Amino acid sequence: MGRSALYALAGSAALLTGLLIGDLRGESPPYASARTPFVKVLAQQYGPADTLVLGDSLVEQTYLAGACGRTFNAGIGGARTQQAMQALPGLLEATQPRTVVIAIGANHFAAGDEMEDFRRLYPQLVSMAGGYDLILVGVANSPAASAFVAQTAKERGARYVQAVTGPTGPDGLHYTATGSKRLREAIAGACRQA
Repeated sequence: MGRSALYALAGSAALLTGLLIGDLRGESPPYASARTPFVKVLAQQYGPADTLVLGDSLVEQTYLAGACGRTFNAGIGGARTQQAMQALPGLLEATQPRTVVIAIGANHFAAGDEMEDFRRLYPQLVSMAGGYDLILVGVANSPAASAFVAQTAKERGARYVQAVTGPTGPDGLHYTATGSKRLREAIAGACRQA
């Protein structure tokens, strides 16, 4: 094996170890933080949109083009509320939407229960989207977080979309194609209620 192949193998092993350690600590994987600037650049290229859908990998894997008019999918795999808060101002500036859909939270509960952080940060994220027509989506893997999102929607005068819980694939979290279609339909239905 050549020297460059060994370096590539060592680098891959280091990256995988870092991702695993971060995941075991309940930290957001570096992927979410690294991907956020790319999503912002895509939003700048996309330009004005009717709807901005901000979320995690459950959103990222869902085909949303045309779901709510001209729809920009700002799904960021691995994202927690913290990454969504960092991304939102730039995404709003780039897309200038009428409607903002927030579908975030699954990563707070994928490796444990981070309800305290979610309760503290989620209202701040929603406040950042104040002034827009707002749709809040429940959290697929946490009935308690979904109830909190529903209550937040009620308090803020936003529309609430029940969590889409599946069907999911082998990991029990990410949707199959049918599950993703259900998420798309749920979001599109909420947009039609405007």
